[in-house]
Amino acid sequence: MSKKTTYLILLLVILIIAIAIYIGQSKTGKAVAHGKDITIAFAGSITTLDSQDAIATLDMSVAKTTYQSLFKFDVNMKPVPSLATGLKMSKDAKEYTVTLKKNIKFADGTDFNADAVKINLERQMNNKLRRHSLVVNIDKVEVVDPYTVKITLKTPFNSFLNTLAHPAEVMISPTALAKYKDKISEHPVGTGQFMFKEWVHGDHATFVPNPLYNGPQTNVASITYKSVPEVGSRLSMITSGQAQWAFISPELAAKVENNKDLQVVKTPSIIASYYVFNMLSPTFKDIRVRQALNYAVDKEAFVNIVYAGLAVPSKSVFPKAIETFKEQPAYTYNIAKAKQLLKEAGYPNGFSLDIWTGNTSISLKSGEFLQQQLAQIGVKANIIPHDAASHSSLAQRIKKKSILLQVGWSSSLATADWALRPILAKEGTANFGNYYNAEVNDEIHKAMTVTNPDDKVKIYQDLQAKIWADAPYIFGVTETMIGVYDKKLHGYTLLPDRSFSIDNLQYK
Repeated sequence: MSKKTTYLILLLVILIIAIAIYIGQSKTGKAVAHGKDITIAFAGSITTLDSQDAIATLDMSVAKTTYQSLFKFDVNMKPVPSLATGLKMSKDAKEYTVTLKKNIKFADGTDFNADAVKINLERQMNNKLRRHSLVVNIDKVEVVDPYTVKITLKTPFNSFLNTLAHPAEVMISPTALAKYKDKISEHPVGTGQFMFKEWVHGDHATFVPNPLYNGPQTNVASITYKSVPEVGSRLSMITSGQAQWAFISPELAAKVENNKDLQVVKTPSIIASYYVFNMLSPTFKDIRVRQALNYAVDKEAFVNIVYAGLAVPSKSVFPKAIETFKEQPAYTYNIAKAKQLLKEAGYPNGFSLDIWTGNTSISLKSGEFLQQQLAQIGVKANIIPHDAASHSSLAQRIKKKSILLQVGWSSSLATADWALRPILAKEGTANFGNYYNAEVNDEIHKAMTVTNPDDKVKIYQDLQAKIWADAPYIFGVTETMIGVYDKKLHGYTLLPDRSFSIDNLQYK
């Protein structure tokens, strides 16, 4: 046999082995898929991919394409294990021992273990990140063994398990944290089914399959989250096949309900939508002004005109599906009462204010409706739209101007605590209106430590009554989330807090 023939035979053998390995990998699910590129179209824009330093639910949801947490929420917003295998609580509700899954690696090859958990929790404890309030009650984190960690709290906390399931409580690669430091938002590295590829600010973020994922490999080539503010454009993308999931406005749902290739989702939410009063404004410091503007808005008409009937007027400070909810006396639409309250406050001819809204179609429609309603009592409103990034950052630097700031808040812990503390406590990182009521503030913090169920209900229902009467915002609606998706897409779930999760994403 000639050397040339031997050489050819060796090449053939190598080729056969390579093909066999590829096929074997495909069968075991470890080969990177080369399937369809998936696009998710939404109204807002991504502002950060550092979940631990994020405010927006959208940001945390997108980041969780690559990140996982110790626990996660199921479709009913109940915490279930993810990277953890279990949790034990001490009798005094101050010590939580968490056991972890083994053989998990981050996308950069770093091992996931108790040390990684300690590093992530201490990063939040020791830095003033936007989600610092989630961990403010943690006293210390101890590594018991490589796959067991003990978390000790300063005081008992009745929502700590839910805290560990919050979409901000993701596990980031310690290697990546050390390498990128405060630039980790641009280089997210997690343990999930996908890993980060690119983020083009203001446009899209793309993720590709993670070959180190300890679970079923996806059969899609990539998933791209694309910012498309105009709802008509999102509808066009989903109907033409340019997108496989799109968030649409309520009035457009009927246009796709009979499309045999698409499925419309109408999910009741735990999202409260409202307009925050800037309490630094001398005008808004007067409770009569705040109550007057609440009486000046026809909430039923608001639901029908802005949301096409697919929303519910707010009946309390937070949505009905949140624990301890109690309906409050309505701010019934009453122009005469609104005018009288303004007159008593020293504004018989009204005043001027700015309405800051998002730049999406439904946000602009909401602002225009509010503008028309307030005009009836002499309040002249100037609408100023912002994209999501500007809206969030400007809200944190609000001055003494008379500004109504459009806000949508989801209790992403599915608890009364998280429906109130971040947005109404003095130190709340989303207290955009600079609201402060000493009595309310004290009760919010007291409520965190209550472990008796009856006492918990009593204190939270008392808080709802006090805040409702204090009117820190124009109470709006509880939204119904409207989405439409390609029926071939599986494993993409929309949760009641407007977050979304990916569990074994497939396109078939």
